[in-house]
Amino acid sequence: MDFQEIFKWIGSTWNWITSTVGVIISGINNVVTTVSGWASTVSSWFGGIGG
Repeated sequence: MDFQEIFKWIGSTWNWITSTVGVIISGINNVVTTVSGWASTVSSWFGGIGG
């Protein structure tokens, strides 16, 4: 196995890893945005109870 094959394999694997991580991060960001919006809504509903 020569170095060109190794670098090609590393490059394709790296592209796959970065794209997968990007999808996961964007999904996490969507969940965090949804949860924080929902939490602010709920806290506005129940804001009078604690204070």
